[in-house]
Amino acid sequence: MIILSATNITKSYGVDIILEDVSFHVNQGDRVGIVGNNGAGKTTLMNILSGQMPYDSGNVFISANTSIGYLKQSQNFDSDKTLMEEVTSIFDHIAKMEEEMAELSHVISEKSSKGENVEKLLHKYDEIMEAYNRCNGYSYKSEINGILNSMAFTESYYDKKISMLSGGEKTRLALACLLLKKPDILFLDEPTNHLDIGTLKWLEQYLKSYSGTIILISHDRYFLDQTVTHIFEVENHKLYTYKGGYSEYAEKKRQRREEELRKYEGQQREIARQEEIIRRFKQHGTEKLAKRAQSREKRLAQLDRIEKPDAPAGKMKIHFKQQFKSGNDVIFAENLNKGFGFGQRRKELFENVAFDIKRGERICIVGANGVGKTTLLKILMNELEPDGGRLKIGHNVQFGYYDQEQQNLNPANTVFDEMKDSYRLYTDTEMRSLLGRFLFKNESAFLNVGSLSGGEKPEYSF
Repeated sequence: MIILSATNITKSYGVDIILEDVSFHVNQGDRVGIVGNNGAGKTTLMNILSGQMPYDSGNVFISANTSIGYLKQSQNFDSDKTLMEEVTSIFDHIAKMEEEMAELSHVISEKSSKGENVEKLLHKYDEIMEAYNRCNGYSYKSEINGILNSMAFTESYYDKKISMLSGGEKTRLALACLLLKKPDILFLDEPTNHLDIGTLKWLEQYLKSYSGTIILISHDRYFLDQTVTHIFEVENHKLYTYKGGYSEYAEKKRQRREEELRKYEGQQREIARQEEIIRRFKQHGTEKLAKRAQSREKRLAQLDRIEKPDAPAGKMKIHFKQQFKSGNDVIFAENLNKGFGFGQRRKELFENVAFDIKRGERICIVGANGVGKTTLLKILMNELEPDGGRLKIGHNVQFGYYDQEQQNLNPANTVFDEMKDSYRLYTDTEMRSLLGRFLFKNESAFLNVGSLSGGEKPEYSF
């Protein structure tokens, strides 16, 4: 059964066309992955389908009585609640039923002791209890604890104000709330952001068994292979649909490109042949051949010409230059420790951390969410002080930092100006060439940072 469909959806911003005549349908229970380059219009399409954004023309159909949940790239919780208060508010209807049953039970007990007829009250109590069972009333609290724990929220988070959570923690909380709501259509925009490996694995298994319909945006090929049954690709303002996971899509797309190229080249050969015939007819100078040449020219002018398919993207070639070569000893640490808070509320992140990093080594820091990976990085860059231990930074060592929330970007700057402010040694030509490798070509290099999509900002921050 079709639960969602789009017909000839078109969306533009001024003269810039984002989506043009996009049509497709999604059946109940489908799991769809939307892929495409950053800035291609993936999030715009999802905003349109979820009712968050108007479109210029076309139609969107969603089956009647269908509930929708939407996880955005950046969450804006406007709440002064604690984490547990926010989550339990999802089940206010169950809490209300519990209150009604408790009140009814008390009234029934009192009336029964007086010998009064309580048949109607018992019938009402049974109706509420049946509804309570259907809403998973007896196990929703354990479900809350299970999903919060899977999203790396231990009991120490339960009384924490939402305003005190980091951007990544808010994203994980939003995902946890959506999974608890169990909407009929689950829209997920980059759901793997801010998840550690264990949580990501849990999410894969959860989505595989999800009974509703899922539409998600992701650049994680393995995650897509594990979770989706269809791929929708947004490319050059159009949408192409493929059945299967990412690996099947990649192979089918390669075959489609080859077929389109064969058709294009075949048509080009035919056009060249017709143009040569026309040229020869005109050379003879006779009236009969001139008319035949004119007739062929008309047919050629009316030909529906095939556009040449874009060449597949090549590998990015990029070279990072260092202003000064560092010494062989880059970072040395021994007995580092760090914690936050005081007394009973103090949380120790790590202790007795020791390492010795040499020039040229590539280090990956792994661990569950909240164990202190980002805190450790900030200590290494002298943005935070350790509570104890010794840290030594080597000679001529300079740091470049990619912030997972892109807080170090100035939204008022253009992409080009922000780059110029940070890297003054590059010429304008070198700067434009570098930006082009990250798909900021032509006029897009002069867009305001604040107007970039959620995928373009990390691309630029790099």
